[in-house]
Amino acid sequence: MWDPKVLELSYLTENADSIAVGRVREILPSRWNTPDGKRPEKIEDGYIYTDIVIEVYRYLKNPQDTQEIVVRTLGGTVGEDSMEFKDEAKFEVGEKVLVFLTKEDPFTANIPPEHYRILSWKHGKFRITEDGLAIRENVPPAYRIIPLQDIEKAIRKSGGNRQ
Repeated sequence: MWDPKVLELSYLTENADSIAVGRVREILPSRWNTPDGKRPEKIEDGYIYTDIVIEVYRYLKNPQDTQEIVVRTLGGTVGEDSMEFKDEAKFEVGEKVLVFLTKEDPFTANIPPEHYRILSWKHGKFRITEDGLAIRENVPPAYRIIPLQDIEKAIRKSGGNRQ
């Protein structure tokens, strides 16, 4: 069970290494977290992960020198093997997103390329609608839909956009 504080913007903003708004450009093929990327002898010894390439429109905290980042999620399909992690953030190509990012990755930290994970699993990822709403799936209604403008204001108020 996750801690309800992960739904709070203050928690996400304070604990994020970076916060970005962008568009999902590509979802790369899933891989195993083994050194050669192949299936481990014992399934319990590995994870399948998927890298998501996001074209960054702007950073709301800790701007980076790049306009493209890789976000790593757990789960995916390699050959006939599939893994799904219920609380993992889900992405679609072309989707506009706001993501609270962390460098912490206990699962695949040493596997290139340099990447982020979503802070607090699915709770740190919002889908942005054309009318400027930030939406999180599968969370209590009070935390599901927030105007993007309100999130940006909360991040600025907390001292976001610092180097």
